[in-house]
Amino acid sequence: MKKITILSSLFLASTMFFIGCKKDEVKNDDSNSNNTASGLMVEKKNTSLVSKTTATWCGPCGAWGWTLFNDIISSNSDKAIYVGLYASNSASNKNDLFYQASATTLANEWGIKGYPTFSTNGYNTMRYSGSGGIYTTLSKNTTDSAVNSHTNASVLANANNSFKIEGNKVKVNITTKFFEDKAGEYYVATYLLEDKALNIQNGQTGTVEHHYVYRGAFDGKVWGTKINKIGANQTEDFTAEITFQDTWVSKNFKVINVIYKLVNNKYVFVNANSTK
Repeated sequence: MKKITILSSLFLASTMFFIGCKKDEVKNDDSNSNNTASGLMVEKKNTSLVSKTTATWCGPCGAWGWTLFNDIISSNSDKAIYVGLYASNSASNKNDLFYQASATTLANEWGIKGYPTFSTNGYNTMRYSGSGGIYTTLSKNTTDSAVNSHTNASVLANANNSFKIEGNKVKVNITTKFFEDKAGEYYVATYLLEDKALNIQNGQTGTVEHHYVYRGAFDGKVWGTKINKIGANQTEDFTAEITFQDTWVSKNFKVINVIYKLVNNKYVFVNANSTK
Protein backbone atom coordinates (compact mmCIF):
# COMPACT_ATOMS: atom_id res chain seq x y z
CA MET A 1 0.00 0.00 0.00
CA LYS A 2 1.45 3.32 -1.04
CA LYS A 3 2.11 5.78 1.81
CA ILE A 4 2.29 9.53 1.41
CA THR A 5 3.30 11.89 4.24
CA ILE A 6 2.11 15.46 4.91
CA LEU A 7 4.17 18.61 5.21
CA SER A 8 2.06 21.57 6.24
CA SER A 9 3.06 24.07 3.56
CA LEU A 10 5.77 22.71 1.28
CA PHE A 11 4.97 19.75 -0.93
CA LEU A 12 8.08 17.71 -1.65
CA ALA A 13 8.44 14.62 -3.81
CA SER A 14 10.31 11.73 -2.24
CA THR A 15 9.77 8.06 -1.48
CA MET A 16 7.01 9.36 0.76
CA PHE A 17 5.08 12.23 -0.89
CA PHE A 18 3.72 15.05 1.21
CA ILE A 19 0.39 16.94 1.46
CA GLY A 20 0.22 18.68 2.23
CA CYS A 21 -19.13 30.45 -29.26
CA LYS A 22 -21.58 32.44 -27.37
CA LYS A 23 -24.72 31.60 -29.30
CA ASP A 24 -27.79 30.70 -27.27
CA GLU A 25 -28.00 27.02 -26.50
CA VAL A 26 -30.26 24.91 -24.34
CA LYS A 27 -29.19 21.69 -22.67
CA ASN A 28 -31.55 19.27 -20.93
CA ASP A 29 -31.22 16.07 -18.98
CA ASP A 30 -33.07 13.09 -20.44
CA SER A 31 -33.81 11.18 -17.23
CA ASN A 32 -36.58 8.64 -17.57
CA SER A 33 -38.87 9.26 -14.62
CA ASN A 34 -41.30 11.63 -12.92
CA ASN A 35 -42.34 14.57 -15.10
CA THR A 36 -42.98 17.81 -13.19
CA ALA A 37 -44.96 20.97 -13.96
CA SER A 38 -41.80 22.58 -15.37
CA GLY A 39 -41.41 19.76 -17.89
CA LEU A 40 -38.20 18.61 -16.21
CA MET A 41 -38.00 15.01 -15.10
CA VAL A 42 -36.59 14.32 -11.65
CA GLU A 43 -35.13 10.87 -11.37
CA LYS A 44 -35.47 8.79 -8.22
CA LYS A 45 -31.76 8.15 -7.98
CA ASN A 46 -28.90 8.88 -5.63
CA THR A 47 -25.70 10.40 -7.00
CA SER A 48 -22.65 11.19 -4.90
CA LEU A 49 -20.44 14.27 -4.98
CA VAL A 50 -16.68 13.69 -4.95
CA SER A 51 -14.44 16.73 -4.62
CA LYS A 52 -10.69 17.18 -4.99
CA THR A 53 -9.38 20.28 -3.24
CA THR A 54 -6.35 21.17 -5.31
CA ALA A 55 -4.07 23.88 -6.68
CA THR A 56 -1.98 24.29 -9.83
CA TRP A 57 1.14 25.04 -7.73
CA CYS A 58 0.80 21.83 -5.71
CA GLY A 59 3.20 19.10 -6.80
CA PRO A 60 1.39 16.15 -5.17
CA CYS A 61 -1.87 17.41 -6.72
CA GLY A 62 -0.31 16.87 -10.14
CA ALA A 63 1.39 13.60 -9.18
CA TRP A 64 -0.33 11.00 -6.99
CA GLY A 65 -3.37 13.28 -6.57
CA TRP A 66 -3.78 13.49 -10.34
CA THR A 67 -3.69 9.70 -10.65
CA LEU A 68 -5.99 9.17 -7.69
CA PHE A 69 -8.63 11.55 -9.08
CA ASN A 70 -8.59 9.77 -12.44
CA ASP A 71 -8.82 6.38 -10.73
CA ILE A 72 -11.80 7.48 -8.61
CA ILE A 73 -13.59 8.82 -11.70
CA SER A 74 -12.87 5.61 -13.60
CA SER A 75 -14.08 3.29 -10.84
CA ASN A 76 -17.26 5.20 -9.96
CA SER A 77 -18.29 6.60 -13.36
CA ASP A 78 -21.85 8.00 -13.31
CA LYS A 79 -22.48 7.00 -9.69
CA ALA A 80 -20.87 10.30 -8.72
CA ILE A 81 -20.34 13.89 -9.85
CA TYR A 82 -16.75 15.12 -9.64
CA VAL A 83 -15.58 18.61 -8.72
CA GLY A 84 -12.13 20.22 -8.72
CA LEU A 85 -12.02 22.89 -6.00
CA TYR A 86 -9.15 25.33 -6.57
CA ALA A 87 -9.39 26.77 -3.10
CA SER A 88 -6.02 28.53 -2.79
CA ASN A 89 -5.98 32.27 -3.54
CA SER A 90 -2.31 32.15 -4.54
CA ALA A 91 -1.54 33.31 -8.09
CA SER A 92 1.47 30.99 -8.23
CA ASN A 93 1.63 28.73 -11.29
CA LYS A 94 -1.44 30.52 -12.75
CA ASN A 95 -3.66 29.17 -9.99
CA ASP A 96 -5.60 32.46 -10.05
CA LEU A 97 -7.14 31.39 -13.38
CA PHE A 98 -9.13 28.77 -11.47
CA TYR A 99 -9.50 30.21 -7.98
CA GLN A 100 -12.98 30.97 -6.63
CA ALA A 101 -13.57 32.27 -3.11
CA SER A 102 -16.62 30.04 -2.73
CA ALA A 103 -14.40 27.03 -3.51
CA THR A 104 -12.55 27.85 -0.29
CA THR A 105 -15.85 27.92 1.59
CA LEU A 106 -16.77 24.47 0.28
CA ALA A 107 -13.31 23.04 0.90
CA ASN A 108 -13.31 24.23 4.50
CA GLU A 109 -16.78 22.78 5.09
CA TRP A 110 -15.82 19.47 3.50
CA GLY A 111 -12.79 18.81 5.66
CA ILE A 112 -9.67 20.10 3.87
CA LYS A 113 -6.46 19.02 5.58
CA GLY A 114 -4.02 20.05 2.86
CA TYR A 115 -3.54 19.92 -0.88
CA PRO A 116 -4.87 17.68 -2.27
CA THR A 117 -7.82 16.57 -0.15
CA PHE A 118 -10.53 14.24 -1.43
CA SER A 119 -14.01 14.46 0.07
CA THR A 120 -17.18 12.48 -0.64
CA ASN A 121 -20.66 13.81 0.05
CA GLY A 122 -19.26 16.55 2.23
CA TYR A 123 -16.82 14.50 4.30
CA ASN A 124 -13.07 13.97 4.02
CA THR A 125 -12.52 10.40 2.78
CA MET A 126 -8.72 10.44 2.88
CA ARG A 127 -7.05 7.88 5.11
CA TYR A 128 -4.04 8.99 7.13
CA SER A 129 -1.33 7.14 9.03
CA GLY A 130 -0.52 7.86 12.66
CA SER A 131 2.38 10.04 11.53
CA GLY A 132 0.18 12.07 9.20
CA GLY A 133 0.83 10.12 6.03
CA ILE A 134 -1.73 9.41 3.35
CA TYR A 135 -2.62 5.93 2.18
CA THR A 136 -3.78 6.41 -1.41
CA THR A 137 -5.20 2.93 -1.99
CA LEU A 138 -7.15 3.00 1.25
CA SER A 139 -8.33 6.55 0.48
CA LYS A 140 -9.68 5.37 -2.87
CA ASN A 141 -11.36 2.37 -1.28
CA THR A 142 -12.97 4.58 1.35
CA THR A 143 -14.21 6.96 -1.36
CA ASP A 144 -15.61 4.08 -3.43
CA SER A 145 -17.35 2.66 -0.36
CA ALA A 146 -18.99 6.01 0.45
CA VAL A 147 -20.20 6.34 -3.14
CA ASN A 148 -21.64 2.81 -3.17
CA SER A 149 -23.33 3.34 0.18
CA HIS A 150 -25.11 6.46 -1.10
CA THR A 151 -26.04 4.74 -4.37
CA ASN A 152 -27.82 1.98 -2.47
CA ALA A 153 -29.50 4.19 0.15
CA SER A 154 -33.14 5.25 0.11
CA VAL A 155 -33.71 8.25 -2.18
CA LEU A 156 -35.02 11.16 -0.14
CA ALA A 157 -35.00 13.89 -2.78
CA ASN A 158 -33.39 14.89 -6.05
CA ALA A 159 -33.25 17.74 -8.54
CA ASN A 160 -32.87 18.36 -12.25
CA ASN A 161 -32.06 21.39 -14.36
CA SER A 162 -32.00 22.76 -17.86
CA PHE A 163 -29.76 25.67 -18.78
CA LYS A 164 -29.19 28.07 -21.62
CA ILE A 165 -26.33 30.39 -22.46
CA GLU A 166 -27.19 34.02 -23.23
CA GLY A 167 -24.19 36.23 -23.92
CA ASN A 168 -21.87 35.80 -20.97
CA LYS A 169 -24.53 34.39 -18.65
CA VAL A 170 -25.68 30.87 -17.91
CA LYS A 171 -29.37 30.82 -16.96
CA VAL A 172 -30.82 27.73 -15.35
CA ASN A 173 -34.25 26.33 -14.50
CA ILE A 174 -34.23 23.91 -11.57
CA THR A 175 -36.84 21.50 -10.26
CA THR A 176 -36.62 19.68 -6.94
CA LYS A 177 -38.71 16.70 -5.91
CA PHE A 178 -39.05 14.93 -2.58
CA PHE A 179 -39.90 11.24 -2.55
CA GLU A 180 -40.62 11.06 1.18
CA ASP A 181 -42.25 13.41 3.71
CA LYS A 182 -39.54 15.25 5.59
CA ALA A 183 -39.21 17.98 8.20
CA GLY A 184 -36.42 20.49 8.60
CA GLU A 185 -34.67 23.02 6.37
CA TYR A 186 -33.53 21.89 2.94
CA TYR A 187 -31.67 23.91 0.30
CA VAL A 188 -30.79 23.43 -3.36
CA ALA A 189 -27.49 24.87 -4.56
CA THR A 190 -26.41 25.13 -8.18
CA TYR A 191 -22.78 25.18 -9.30
CA LEU A 192 -21.05 25.72 -12.64
CA LEU A 193 -18.22 23.38 -13.63
CA GLU A 194 -15.93 23.50 -16.65
CA ASP A 195 -14.43 20.23 -17.83
CA LYS A 196 -11.14 20.06 -19.74
CA ALA A 197 -10.12 23.55 -18.65
CA LEU A 198 -6.58 24.28 -19.86
CA ASN A 199 -3.83 25.39 -17.50
CA ILE A 200 -0.41 24.33 -16.30
CA GLN A 201 -0.02 22.01 -13.33
CA ASN A 202 2.93 21.32 -11.09
CA GLY A 203 3.67 17.62 -11.49
CA GLN A 204 2.46 17.54 -15.11
CA THR A 205 4.21 18.64 -18.30
CA GLY A 206 3.10 21.76 -20.17
CA THR A 207 -0.53 22.85 -20.52
CA VAL A 208 -2.94 20.09 -19.54
CA GLU A 209 -6.67 19.50 -19.22
CA HIS A 210 -8.09 19.96 -15.72
CA HIS A 211 -11.31 18.08 -15.09
CA TYR A 212 -14.52 19.53 -13.66
CA VAL A 213 -13.10 22.85 -12.49
CA TYR A 214 -15.47 24.59 -10.09
CA ARG A 215 -16.37 27.98 -11.57
CA GLY A 216 -18.79 29.29 -8.98
CA ALA A 217 -22.22 29.19 -7.37
CA PHE A 218 -25.27 30.46 -9.22
CA ASP A 219 -26.65 33.75 -7.85
CA GLY A 220 -23.57 33.80 -5.59
CA LYS A 221 -25.34 31.48 -3.13
CA VAL A 222 -22.86 28.80 -2.17
CA TRP A 223 -25.48 26.90 -0.11
CA GLY A 224 -28.33 27.71 -2.46
CA THR A 225 -31.98 28.56 -1.92
CA LYS A 226 -34.39 27.14 0.65
CA ILE A 227 -36.80 24.47 -0.60
CA ASN A 228 -40.30 24.99 0.80
CA LYS A 229 -42.09 21.99 -0.71
CA ILE A 230 -40.65 18.97 1.08
CA GLY A 231 -43.65 16.64 1.27
CA ALA A 232 -43.74 13.29 -0.51
CA ASN A 233 -44.00 13.75 -4.30
CA GLN A 234 -43.98 17.54 -4.01
CA THR A 235 -41.99 19.52 -6.58
CA GLU A 236 -40.71 23.09 -6.62
CA ASP A 237 -39.23 25.21 -9.40
CA PHE A 238 -36.37 27.71 -9.19
CA THR A 239 -34.34 29.92 -11.52
CA ALA A 240 -30.78 31.17 -11.17
CA GLU A 241 -27.93 32.58 -13.24
CA ILE A 242 -24.19 33.10 -13.24
CA THR A 243 -21.84 35.30 -15.29
CA PHE A 244 -18.85 33.61 -16.89
CA GLN A 245 -15.57 34.90 -18.30
CA ASP A 246 -14.67 35.01 -21.98
CA THR A 247 -11.78 32.60 -21.43
CA TRP A 248 -14.08 29.86 -20.14
CA VAL A 249 -15.22 27.31 -22.76
CA SER A 250 -19.01 27.11 -22.66
CA LYS A 251 -19.26 23.84 -24.62
CA ASN A 252 -17.53 22.17 -21.67
CA PHE A 253 -19.90 23.54 -19.03
CA LYS A 254 -21.72 21.26 -16.62
CA VAL A 255 -24.40 22.56 -14.25
CA ILE A 256 -24.87 20.58 -11.06
CA ASN A 257 -27.45 20.74 -8.28
CA VAL A 258 -26.76 19.73 -4.72
CA ILE A 259 -29.49 19.35 -2.10
CA TYR A 260 -28.46 20.00 1.49
CA LYS A 261 -30.19 19.74 4.84
CA LEU A 262 -29.30 22.38 7.42
CA VAL A 263 -28.46 20.58 10.66
CA ASN A 264 -26.96 22.48 13.62
CA ASN A 265 -25.62 25.20 11.29
CA LYS A 266 -23.99 22.65 8.98
CA TYR A 267 -25.17 22.03 5.43
CA VAL A 268 -25.36 18.25 5.20
CA PHE A 269 -25.27 16.61 1.76
CA VAL A 270 -28.49 14.89 0.65
CA ASN A 271 -28.15 14.28 -3.09
CA ALA A 272 -26.65 15.64 -6.33
CA ASN A 273 -27.57 15.84 -9.99
CA SER A 274 -25.90 17.21 -13.12
CA THR A 275 -26.66 18.40 -16.64
CA LYS A 276 -24.00 18.79 -19.31
